[in-house]
Amino acid sequence: MRTTAIASLLVITALVAFSSGCGVDDQHTQLMWRSIQSSLGKTQGHGQALTASFDFSIECEESGDADLTARVDVTSPLEHAVNVLFGYDVTYNECRPDENTLDGELHYAAVVDAGASDAGAAVNIDYTYEGSVTSTGDTNGTCDIDVTGHLDASASHTDATAAGPGDEFASDAHVVYDGTICGHDAHEVLNADADISADDT
Repeated sequence: MRTTAIASLLVITALVAFSSGCGVDDQHTQLMWRSIQSSLGKTQGHGQALTASFDFSIECEESGDADLTARVDVTSPLEHAVNVLFGYDVTYNECRPDENTLDGELHYAAVVDAGASDAGAAVNIDYTYEGSVTSTGDTNGTCDIDVTGHLDASASHTDATAAGPGDEFASDAHVVYDGTICGHDAHEVLNADADISADDT
Protein backbone atom coordinates (compact mmCIF):
# COMPACT_ATOMS: atom_id res chain seq x y z
CA MET A 1 0.00 0.00 0.00
CA ARG A 2 2.82 2.42 0.87
CA THR A 3 4.63 1.65 -2.40
CA THR A 4 1.39 2.37 -4.27
CA ALA A 5 0.97 5.65 -2.38
CA ILE A 6 4.54 6.67 -3.20
CA ALA A 7 4.08 5.79 -6.88
CA SER A 8 0.86 7.87 -6.95
CA LEU A 9 2.72 10.82 -5.43
CA LEU A 10 5.42 10.49 -8.10
CA VAL A 11 2.80 10.49 -10.89
CA ILE A 12 1.18 13.61 -9.45
CA THR A 13 4.45 15.51 -9.04
CA ALA A 14 6.35 14.16 -12.02
CA LEU A 15 7.22 15.77 -14.64
CA VAL A 16 10.59 18.70 -18.01
CA ALA A 17 12.65 22.02 -19.09
CA PHE A 18 14.98 24.48 -21.34
CA SER A 19 18.41 26.71 -21.93
CA SER A 20 19.76 29.79 -23.76
CA GLY A 21 18.21 30.13 -27.19
CA CYS A 22 16.81 32.56 -29.71
CA GLY A 23 13.56 33.44 -31.42
CA VAL A 24 11.13 32.91 -28.50
CA ASP A 25 10.09 35.83 -26.32
CA ASP A 26 9.42 35.69 -22.58
CA GLN A 27 5.65 35.20 -22.87
CA HIS A 28 5.87 32.45 -25.49
CA THR A 29 8.62 30.64 -23.57
CA GLN A 30 5.97 29.53 -21.05
CA LEU A 31 3.67 28.35 -23.86
CA MET A 32 6.46 26.36 -25.48
CA TRP A 33 7.40 24.85 -22.12
CA ARG A 34 3.78 23.68 -21.71
CA SER A 35 3.92 22.00 -25.14
CA ILE A 36 7.09 20.09 -24.23
CA GLN A 37 5.54 19.03 -20.91
CA SER A 38 2.44 17.82 -22.80
CA SER A 39 4.55 15.85 -25.28
CA LEU A 40 6.23 13.83 -22.50
CA GLY A 41 2.99 12.80 -20.82
CA LYS A 42 2.89 11.01 -17.48
CA THR A 43 5.41 8.59 -16.05
CA GLN A 44 4.26 5.27 -14.64
CA GLY A 45 6.12 2.52 -12.86
CA HIS A 46 5.64 -0.58 -10.72
CA GLY A 47 7.81 -3.02 -8.81
CA GLN A 48 10.44 -3.10 -6.09
CA ALA A 49 13.50 -3.37 -8.37
CA LEU A 50 13.81 -2.75 -12.09
CA THR A 51 16.50 -1.78 -14.58
CA ALA A 52 15.52 -1.31 -18.21
CA SER A 53 16.48 0.54 -21.39
CA PHE A 54 14.39 0.50 -24.53
CA ASP A 55 13.62 2.40 -27.74
CA PHE A 56 10.15 3.23 -28.99
CA SER A 57 8.11 5.76 -30.94
CA ILE A 58 4.95 7.55 -29.86
CA GLU A 59 2.27 9.37 -31.79
CA CYS A 60 1.75 12.90 -30.55
CA GLU A 61 -1.71 13.98 -29.42
CA GLU A 62 -2.64 16.00 -32.54
CA SER A 63 -0.19 14.77 -35.21
CA GLY A 64 3.44 13.78 -35.83
CA ASP A 65 5.52 11.55 -33.59
CA ALA A 66 8.58 11.35 -31.38
CA ASP A 67 11.34 8.73 -31.11
CA LEU A 68 12.41 7.96 -27.53
CA THR A 69 15.17 6.06 -25.82
CA ALA A 70 14.07 5.46 -22.23
CA ARG A 71 16.11 4.36 -19.23
CA VAL A 72 14.67 3.28 -15.88
CA ASP A 73 16.40 2.12 -12.69
CA VAL A 74 14.19 1.48 -9.66
CA THR A 75 15.39 0.33 -6.25
CA SER A 76 13.82 0.09 -2.79
CA PRO A 77 16.72 0.49 -0.35
CA LEU A 78 14.41 0.55 2.69
CA GLU A 79 11.01 -0.97 3.46
CA HIS A 80 9.14 2.31 3.07
CA ALA A 81 11.42 4.08 0.57
CA VAL A 82 12.08 4.03 -3.16
CA ASN A 83 14.78 5.48 -5.40
CA VAL A 84 14.11 5.95 -9.10
CA LEU A 85 16.43 7.10 -11.90
CA PHE A 86 14.69 7.55 -15.22
CA GLY A 87 15.15 9.56 -18.38
CA TYR A 88 14.30 10.06 -22.02
CA ASP A 89 16.30 11.00 -25.09
CA VAL A 90 13.61 12.46 -27.35
CA THR A 91 13.70 13.29 -31.07
CA TYR A 92 10.63 15.25 -32.16
CA ASN A 93 9.33 14.66 -35.71
CA GLU A 94 6.73 17.37 -36.36
CA CYS A 95 5.23 16.37 -33.01
CA ARG A 96 2.08 18.34 -32.21
CA PRO A 97 0.99 17.74 -28.57
CA ASP A 98 -1.23 20.85 -28.59
CA GLU A 99 -1.26 24.14 -30.54
CA ASN A 100 2.50 23.92 -31.16
CA THR A 101 4.42 21.59 -33.50
CA LEU A 102 7.82 20.51 -32.14
CA ASP A 103 11.01 19.44 -33.91
CA GLY A 104 14.46 18.86 -32.43
CA GLU A 105 16.00 16.88 -29.61
CA LEU A 106 15.64 16.89 -25.84
CA HIS A 107 17.37 14.95 -23.05
CA TYR A 108 15.31 14.61 -19.88
CA ALA A 109 16.36 12.85 -16.68
CA ALA A 110 15.04 12.69 -13.13
CA VAL A 111 16.30 11.21 -9.89
CA VAL A 112 13.50 10.53 -7.42
CA ASP A 113 13.80 9.71 -3.70
CA ALA A 114 10.58 8.98 -1.85
CA GLY A 115 9.65 7.63 1.54
CA ALA A 116 6.64 7.11 3.78
CA SER A 117 5.83 6.54 7.41
CA ASP A 118 2.71 6.40 9.58
CA ALA A 119 2.89 10.19 9.86
CA GLY A 120 3.02 10.93 6.11
CA ALA A 121 5.08 10.77 2.92
CA ALA A 122 7.75 12.87 1.20
CA VAL A 123 9.36 12.96 -2.23
CA ASN A 124 12.41 14.78 -3.63
CA ILE A 125 13.02 15.00 -7.38
CA ASP A 126 16.05 16.39 -9.24
CA TYR A 127 15.42 17.12 -12.94
CA THR A 128 17.76 17.77 -15.86
CA TYR A 129 16.63 19.10 -19.26
CA GLU A 130 19.04 19.68 -22.15
CA GLY A 131 18.51 20.12 -25.87
CA SER A 132 17.23 22.34 -28.66
CA VAL A 133 13.59 22.36 -29.77
CA THR A 134 11.97 24.31 -32.61
CA SER A 135 8.30 25.21 -32.37
CA THR A 136 5.74 26.42 -34.94
CA GLY A 137 2.16 27.36 -34.16
CA ASP A 138 1.23 29.48 -31.14
CA THR A 139 4.99 29.83 -30.62
CA ASN A 140 7.49 30.19 -33.47
CA GLY A 141 11.22 29.89 -32.88
CA THR A 142 14.07 27.72 -31.65
CA CYS A 143 14.57 27.21 -27.93
CA ASP A 144 17.88 25.99 -26.50
CA ILE A 145 17.35 24.28 -23.16
CA ASP A 146 19.74 23.87 -20.22
CA VAL A 147 17.70 23.59 -17.04
CA THR A 148 17.94 21.82 -13.70
CA GLY A 149 15.01 21.58 -11.33
CA HIS A 150 14.40 20.42 -7.79
CA LEU A 151 11.07 19.52 -6.22
CA ASP A 152 10.29 18.84 -2.56
CA ALA A 153 6.80 17.57 -1.75
CA SER A 154 5.29 16.16 1.42
CA ALA A 155 1.97 15.18 2.93
CA SER A 156 1.30 14.54 6.61
CA HIS A 157 -1.12 14.65 9.51
CA THR A 158 -0.68 17.85 11.46
CA ASP A 159 -1.71 15.81 14.51
CA ALA A 160 -0.09 12.40 14.12
CA THR A 161 -1.91 11.03 17.21
CA ALA A 162 -5.36 11.34 15.59
CA ALA A 163 -6.17 9.00 12.73
CA GLY A 164 -9.92 9.27 12.17
CA PRO A 165 -12.04 10.92 9.48
CA GLY A 166 -11.85 14.70 9.64
CA ASP A 167 -8.28 14.82 10.90
CA GLU A 168 -6.42 17.92 9.83
CA PHE A 169 -4.20 17.06 6.88
CA ALA A 170 -1.51 19.22 5.28
CA SER A 171 0.61 18.97 2.15
CA ASP A 172 2.99 21.25 0.35
CA ALA A 173 5.26 21.33 -2.68
CA HIS A 174 8.23 23.53 -3.52
CA VAL A 175 9.72 23.64 -7.02
CA VAL A 176 12.90 25.51 -8.02
CA TYR A 177 14.36 25.74 -11.54
CA ASP A 178 17.80 27.06 -12.50
CA GLY A 179 19.53 27.53 -15.84
CA THR A 180 18.23 29.04 -19.07
CA ILE A 181 15.29 28.35 -21.36
CA CYS A 182 14.90 30.06 -24.73
CA GLY A 183 17.54 32.56 -23.62
CA HIS A 184 15.62 33.45 -20.44
CA ASP A 185 16.47 32.83 -16.80
CA ALA A 186 14.63 29.63 -15.86
CA HIS A 187 14.46 30.80 -12.24
CA GLU A 188 12.32 33.77 -13.30
CA VAL A 189 10.21 32.03 -15.96
CA LEU A 190 9.41 28.63 -14.43
CA ASN A 191 9.72 28.68 -10.63
CA ALA A 192 6.52 28.01 -8.71
CA ASP A 193 5.51 27.24 -5.14
CA ALA A 194 2.36 25.49 -3.92
CA ASP A 195 1.06 25.22 -0.37
CA ILE A 196 -2.07 23.13 0.14
CA SER A 197 -4.10 22.50 3.27
CA ALA A 198 -7.16 20.31 3.56
CA ASP A 199 -8.77 23.06 5.64
CA ASP A 200 -8.61 25.41 2.63
CA THR A 201 -10.50 23.09 0.27
